Amino acid sequence: MDNQTTLKHTESGKTWAIVVGVVFCLSLPAISIWEELTTSRLVLLLFFGLAIYRLNINNYRIPFDTLVPIITASIAFVIYVISLVLKGGLLWPVFSWLFLGLLGSLIAYCVYQIKSNRIDYFIWTIAICSLLIWVFVTFKMAESGELLSGGTTALRNYARSFFPTGLNRFMNMMVVLSAIPLTALFFGFSNRLRTKVFFLLPAFFTLYYSLIAGSRQSLVVLLILLILLVLIKTKSLFKFIYYAIIVFLVLFLVLYVLVSQDLLDFMWIEQRFIQSLVERDITEGDITRLYILTEGLKYSFFEGGVGPGNFEEFVGRPPHNGYLGFLAEPGIIMGIIGLFLIFGIIIATFIINTLKKQSITPLSNIAWVVFFTLAIFMVNLNDLFREPLFWATLGVAVGASINNKTPLASEEENR
Repeated sequence: MDNQTTLKHTESGKTWAIVVGVVFCLSLPAISIWEELTTSRLVLLLFFGLAIYRLNINNYRIPFDTLVPIITASIAFVIYVISLVLKGGLLWPVFSWLFLGLLGSLIAYCVYQIKSNRIDYFIWTIAICSLLIWVFVTFKMAESGELLSGGTTALRNYARSFFPTGLNRFMNMMVVLSAIPLTALFFGFSNRLRTKVFFLLPAFFTLYYSLIAGSRQSLVVLLILLILLVLIKTKSLFKFIYYAIIVFLVLFLVLYVLVSQDLLDFMWIEQRFIQSLVERDITEGDITRLYILTEGLKYSFFEGGVGPGNFEEFVGRPPHNGYLGFLAEPGIIMGIIGLFLIFGIIIATFIINTLKKQSITPLSNIAWVVFFTLAIFMVNLNDLFREPLFWATLGVAVGASINNKTPLASEEENR
């Protein structure tokens, strides 16, 4: 193969990795563009077009593993169909599972198509996109004079109204986007200082806005992710304690600098994050969450479920826990069966692809750590189980796991 053809294939690999990275970032927020058209639904069409393009190149070969998201989502779909027949409810919460599963499988196939030596462009794209979003948000808030207002309630309300998908959903998206480059650093993505600094910036912005906007769940997830990464990196108790102390000292130093430079109001930090923990005060929000939990479990155990999409009608508030909603709407029996089958398949996919077959790639390490952090912690703090964020991240993890197992047709042609 001559040099020009080799260069063409190399540039094509870079372009594909960048395009998939950009479209993945767009898939996470459900921002309304026009009436019922959201970014996630638009991206579903984009990924469908990308997948058809690559299927044509690769003679319509589809690895079975890429179907894991749509298979697991179909389980939820069947359970919700049964619940709809028995209890009644809304149609969209039933059929939304198929769209979410399809989104995840399309992402898995597109990530699988990224050449193994071009994964770094995919990670760089996510890091750049997350940083650009934070720069834009910072500019808009500085322009309005709210940036340096010290984390007051007014700023929290402003942030909630400014972020198109709502404060919590936006912060959840940014936690995932910033977690990917942050996790990449812990897995030795690059030894260059400028790369490390650049990859830390999205996490810094996420940490800063979690503090000034009072997003406790985002802060908790970031701290849990840091602890997990340090534990994975060290693999020994002594080193874990050593590096954990360093990480928390750095975080404390950053917090001190922000407070001393009047970028944060310590009174706000104390009121929002420290006081309720130290004094064990039960806030109005805590009471609301406890009420949602008890009512959701009551309808799940004793009423046989409320039916698809009826949680808010019966309880009065949407569930703040994705799994609670899944148990309460179809009922405890079908809900537990569904979760067991869904996560049984996901965990089996993880074990087979990353442990037994030793097909560990840098991106699969990163993606699975971020996904399980999302699935175990974030979904329990917010209703993310039936959101593009969950299924898109699962798609990246599945696609990355098989990325280097089966040679692509285009790669076979290059040999």
